[in-house]
Amino acid sequence: MKTYNKTFLKSSFTFNVDKEKHTIQGVKIPDDLFFAIYFSVRVNVMEGWQPTVHDIEKLVAQVQQPDSALDEEINSLWSKFEK
Repeated sequence: MKTYNKTFLKSSFTFNVDKEKHTIQGVKIPDDLFFAIYFSVRVNVMEGWQPTVHDIEKLVAQVQQPDSALDEEINSLWSKFEK
């Protein structure tokens, strides 16, 4: 298992990834989704996001069964920047 240790400001954060078991922060990711989710999470961790177990669980659930209300909210927010 490869563990990435990052220290951000005054807090400590560990990005736990196991590419063999397909887990992120200890959450098992379905094999067919692992690398797509892994790269998405990894890029955002590099930008400063510190995902919790709950964050990863919510992300996997959203990928598996998208919530149209959430998609509409995101689209609404993006439309404010397109003007």
